[in-house]
Amino acid sequence: MPMRPLRNLACLLLTVCLLGGCGGKQPREPQWKTARADGILLTGLPTWFPLGGQVYFEDDLFKAQQKVLSFSTEANWFKGFSKEVDKATFAAKTEEYRQRLVAAGGSFSQMKVEDDPHRRYFLATQPPYPETPADLPREQNGVRLLMEVRQAKDPKVLLFDLTLSSDRFALSREVEHRYTYILPFLFSFYADGEAVFPPEPQSYSKFGGASWMLALVEKGEQKKWSLRVSKRSIAKLLGNRRPQALAIVAAFSQRQPDFWSGFGGPFPQGDWLTLGPDDPPQVVVRSNVVEIPWNTAPPNSSPQAK
Repeated sequence: MPMRPLRNLACLLLTVCLLGGCGGKQPREPQWKTARADGILLTGLPTWFPLGGQVYFEDDLFKAQQKVLSFSTEANWFKGFSKEVDKATFAAKTEEYRQRLVAAGGSFSQMKVEDDPHRRYFLATQPPYPETPADLPREQNGVRLLMEVRQAKDPKVLLFDLTLSSDRFALSREVEHRYTYILPFLFSFYADGEAVFPPEPQSYSKFGGASWMLALVEKGEQKKWSLRVSKRSIAKLLGNRRPQALAIVAAFSQRQPDFWSGFGGPFPQGDWLTLGPDDPPQVVVRSNVVEIPWNTAPPNSSPQAK
């Protein structure tokens, strides 16, 4: 696994227009599967929202995490590690993706990456998208994530405490020049037990750069994040809903999140981040489900950490 920037990696500008985005159509129908997670009944396909946005330089991560953070309204999911393939396989997968996306009512355009006769082809992968939070493990290969949520002194702010631990191997996280997510986590919400979906049409545009892995948690140790979160940004996700109870669950993986369209998997163009035979496997774990009272009163309770 590369541990330094791949400076010769061509930058990619990608714009995706999806149902509910460019055409002004409604998003696809949600899936309504019901399952219990930590004893709490949750219904509907989870949408995973990033917290805090992105920074241009990875050195700005710590400073950015000290601010009051807001949730973005775009649906995201984690990337997988790329696989190197031959040109014919890459071309076939790209055309297959294009056909699925167009059939679903979307379209995409991509700038030419680089016209290089020695070009190597890398196919993007993605961990399976969970139908419910219960589909994600609480522990995987010794990696665990715990979350607590409580009211801050400021009535407009919630405090999120997240603790990530790894028993079997050191954990790294992906960073990307010009487009590093402030946090290596995604969050899903359930209002009175029903999934919260993006409140507005979805479209996506990104100008990223070279990616590499940055050390995060040493083997046998843990790392804690204490975050201040804007309640207004959560209310924006809820739209017109005024639930009595709000369930929150976080998820972690080593690779960065990316826009999740729900159509045909990830965009085929992968990067040069692959897993070698001696590298730790990719993990995708969820936290405990935290349920807090919401309605119009400020949340003021301890989480259910099971």
